[in-house]
Order: sequence, then C-alpha cells, then structure tokens
Amino acid sequence: SALGARIVVAEVARAIGLGGDLDSPALWEEVRKNVLGRLSDLVGAMGGKRSVLVSELFLFTVVGLAVSADRAVIFAAGDGLFAVGDEVTRLGPFPRNEPPYLGYGLLDEDPLGPSSPRLLVHRSFPASALDTVLLGTDGAADLLDLADRLVPGGEGEVVGPLRRFWEGPHHFTNRDAVRRRLARINREITRPVWSERRLAKEPGLLEDDTTVVVIRRRREER
Repeated sequence: SALGARIVVAEVARAIGLGGDLDSPALWEEVRKNVLGRLSDLVGAMGGKRSVLVSELFLFTVVGLAVSADRAVIFAAGDGLFAVGDEVTRLGPFPRNEPPYLGYGLLDEDPLGPSSPRLLVHRSFPASALDTVLLGTDGAADLLDLADRLVPGGEGEVVGPLRRFWEGPHHFTNRDAVRRRLARINREITRPVWSERRLAKEPGLLEDDTTVVVIRRRREER
C-alpha cells in the first residue's frame, strides 16, 4: 500500500504537471494505466505466482485529493471515506467484501486492459471552495460508528465525531497529533480486577488498518 500510494501520487502529479484537466476521464485513465504498468513491473521482478503476490501485496485503497489551478477533485479506488467540510461520504461496503482495488487489474490477462477497477472522481469543486478535507482508508470508516464509544484508558473520554480531526489547530500544529490520536483510540489497556484477582484486557477500537489525512486551508491570520 505504501508503494502503491507513492506511485499514484507521482502519476497524478506528473499528469497535472503536463497540464492535464482534473475533470477529464482521460487523465484518470492515463494515471490508472501508468500505475498498473509500474506495479506490473514490480510483480514481474519479484518472481513467484502472480495471483499470490497480487493478493498479498498489491490490493490497496486509494483515496486522494488533487488540486490544480482553479479545480479540486476527490478521487478513489477501494473502500474508505472522505469528508469535505462536514459532509462525509463513505466508500463501501462492497459486495462479497471485495472493494474495487486498482491491483485487481494486475490479474487481467492484459494488466492494462479495460476491465479492471478505475480511479473514480467522487467530488469536483472550485479550489477556492476548499476549506477542510479529510481522507481515510476503510479503517477510518469505523470511526463513524465509534463516536460515542469510550477511548480505552481515556478516563471517560469519548472518541467523538470525525470533525474533531479538523476543528481547532492541534492536528495541524503537531505533526504527530493524528497518529497519536488514532493510537490512543486503538491501544489495548490491561487493568487489575482486585476483587477477582485477575487482569482484564480492554481491546482497541479499530478493527482494520487506519490511515487518515487531514487538510485545511491555511488561515489568513497565519
């Protein structure tokens, strides 16, 4: 997923640098083909059974924001969520728990063929209207259902709504704040139960890998 994300970012940036139109399906098709071409080279260099390599290493979610000139778009392939302002959109769940990962295209007889999942533009708007955006993988979608749950070891603190990630300055002035928040929500706590002479474990709340990116327009006063 780390390699896939970097390749997608590089290809989107290259397309923008060449003057591509973010609202054009042709741009996203070109990005998809270039990403699959690079991933196919990696799979071929690894040796081993292609289907196993793809299943274990190359099925990953993409949720991104691209901004160029006066346009901004939210694009994705796979499951997860995004929030533009207070409006949250969930991607999935999908039938048979099979999100449309780009990597499935590597299993086609022609890895660049037309049958594999696409990078879809889910939201397009003027860049001037961009204020706050949150991007999250499928684990982040669980946060929507955890708002009223207590943070493990948080002494009564609740997880709270998703907007906590972009309200206030904390998650923008401290580079580690988002990771630390997710780690607190997902930490396992062991407590002594003295009356029963045993230890009780309180598990973390996130059941899947969780990546969150939070973006906010720089305030004029800063």
